[in-house]
Amino acid sequence: VESRIPTASGEFRLYLYTNNRDEKEHLAMVMGEVSGKRDILVRVHSE
Repeated sequence: VESRIPTASGEFRLYLYTNNRDEKEHLAMVMGEVSGKRDILVRVHSE
């Protein structure tokens, strides 16, 4: 599932996906174009 979310920091694309290994759902928030890029800044948060 993909959705666009406007924020005060700019527009993010949200991706919701399920891990094939354990069926857990995960959410990725992406800002800007990352396709084909290298050395992308990533922050990981867990509950």
